[in-house]
Amino acid sequence: MKRIAVIGTGGTISNAGTGSLDYLSYLDSGQVLSTEDVLALNPQIREVAEISPLPFGQLRSKRLSTADWFRLAAMAQQTLDEDDVDGLVITHGTGLLEETAFFLHLVLDTEKPVVIVGSQRPPRTLSSDAQLNFVDAVRAAAAEQTSGLGVVVVMDQTVHSARDVTKRSNHRLDALTSPVAGPVGGVTVDGSVRISRVPVQLHTSTSAFARCWEQTCRDHQTDASLPRVDIVYGYGQADGVAVRAFVEAGATGLIAIGFPPGTNTPGIDEALDEAVASGVVVVQATRAFDDPRVLSRTSLLDRKLVPNSDLSPQHARILLQLCLAHGFGPAAIEQAFATY
Repeated sequence: MKRIAVIGTGGTISNAGTGSLDYLSYLDSGQVLSTEDVLALNPQIREVAEISPLPFGQLRSKRLSTADWFRLAAMAQQTLDEDDVDGLVITHGTGLLEETAFFLHLVLDTEKPVVIVGSQRPPRTLSSDAQLNFVDAVRAAAAEQTSGLGVVVVMDQTVHSARDVTKRSNHRLDALTSPVAGPVGGVTVDGSVRISRVPVQLHTSTSAFARCWEQTCRDHQTDASLPRVDIVYGYGQADGVAVRAFVEAGATGLIAIGFPPGTNTPGIDEALDEAVASGVVVVQATRAFDDPRVLSRTSLLDRKLVPNSDLSPQHARILLQLCLAHGFGPAAIEQAFATY
């Protein structure tokens, strides 16, 4: 039987809730359970794998900081480096799940399966998805097919790459989707794991950012931060106030969400040009979330704007933060957005 480590970070999947029909109030008042208590609610998991619980924190995902990410990455890496650990499951709140997953996808150095799992409903509510999601996550972490895929997210019997996944619904059980690339596979009702595609982008053991808390990012770990990168959302008649405010606050990078296929209002463009002239790196993204890739064109290159790939804006922010922390120049950053 495979040995799977489980790190609990909190979230809905770990929430005691306040009643069998409470699908909302628990967000404010429900108690977050310990990793051991969550496992006690899911005794059937021990029929799938040998489980080693590792408490991290009883948190709500909206409170996670960069310092928490570094601490989680270090704990995950130490666990994965153990010869007798075959895979890792991390329970997580769905609000920030996709961002934590992508950060770990870029910084962990492993070929072993790493699965992030959450739920849309607390485990004690009627028709909760928590138990099956948890079991499926352990099944995926114990499956040979998920080795080398980087970090994956398992929910609603679906396996997503951390690079592509995003939460697109508030309450539906299929809230986690991969709108551009599609999922990488699924977990069937008989417990088998099928993988239908392998992500081709760099990640985990092939990533330049692997073990970054031990290398280039060590100074940022000390002050519990990464370089500040903010996201500017474009809309009709938007001016440059937000751009200038972010730069004034110390942003060294910006993700500009413009109109499809990658344009902004004159007010935002003017402020972005000022930001670039002052040394801020700007990645041009768009509101076209189902087809978000910004193709390179002369006006972008002339203005030294980096075209976003098909990453979500929140994923683009994390990649830019790591690029800046590693001292990447404009050419290296553009290459990173083409290969990660």
